[in-house]
Amino acid sequence: MDQTQSPASKHTPRRPTQARSIQTYEKIMGAGEKLFIRDGFHNILADDIAREAGVSVGSFYSYFKDKRHAGSHHRKRQRLLKR
Repeated sequence: MDQTQSPASKHTPRRPTQARSIQTYEKIMGAGEKLFIRDGFHNILADDIAREAGVSVGSFYSYFKDKRHAGSHHRKRQRLLKR
């Protein structure tokens, strides 16, 4: 691995396909949305999102590279809902 790249930059998050993984993904997204709105993006950690969703931090990182990646998914979802 290149010295300038973090391990997270090599990570490819998985896409949920089974009912249980879709449910976990939705719990994480819902928790992230709640915390982004309530506390502000810069005031929360990935750990906070996982805790609020009731999932492990490892589960969070299996779907998202980091908090910014989760925020990006949240913004995309919001744009789609406004159409």
